[in-house]
Amino acid sequence: MKITREALSNYRKAMKWIRKIDKWIDSIEDPEVRRALDLYYRQGHTWRQIAQETGGIYDENYFRIVLRDRYLKKRGIVR
Repeated sequence: MKITREALSNYRKAMKWIRKIDKWIDSIEDPEVRRALDLYYRQGHTWRQIAQETGGIYDENYFRIVLRDRYLKKRGIVR
């Protein structure tokens, strides 16, 4: 299989973004937020799986709404 220059360029751009996201997740000071976002964005878990893996104290909406949405909105990352 031949790899085109465009495909290689796209791969490099994607890897650059992945490294930025990894660095950003690692820089999150709040361990609960950092763990939830790591499980969701890096490891591909659903919010329900994250709720179960963290002891089931909170339901999936807590992680999705409180941690992700409020955390990201508070920092101006999403609207």
